[in-house]
Amino acid sequence: MYRVFWREANGFGSNGEPIPYESAISWISYLNTKYPDMKHWCLPA
Repeated sequence: MYRVFWREANGFGSNGEPIPYESAISWISYLNTKYPDMKHWCLPA
């Protein structure tokens, strides 16, 4: 299980609940498309 994190202008955010790796990668892909200037990554929960 993984958590998705991102860096915002005022700090860091995360999805909170652990999700499967495939879902985390899908979410990062979505975030990269919607917010290309933000950094996104996932880490094991």
